[in-house]
Amino acid sequence: MHGETQIAVLAAIAGCFVLWGAFSARLLRWNISGPIAFVVGGLVLSGRSEPLIGVSISSETALRLTELALAVVLFGDAAGVSVRKLQRDSVLPARL
Repeated sequence: MHGETQIAVLAAIAGCFVLWGAFSARLLRWNISGPIAFVVGGLVLSGRSEPLIGVSISSETALRLTELALAVVLFGDAAGVSVRKLQRDSVLPARL
């Protein structure tokens, strides 16, 4: 992938994070979670016949971005876990 393309991809991802930060409270009130918002952002940026950013699925950059997105989503979910509530409802994790 060319340097200009990598910069465009990183700028698009940074823009998605900025937009999520600016509108997350309102979107969460409408039950639109972060992962859903980022999927929609990805579709808007790359789901056209002439995408705004083009990334090959088999590229190393796509792999790294996917790993980063998964880490952010899992960390965000883990940060929201209440330990007291988890201990009180210990039957559910035990079944999982």
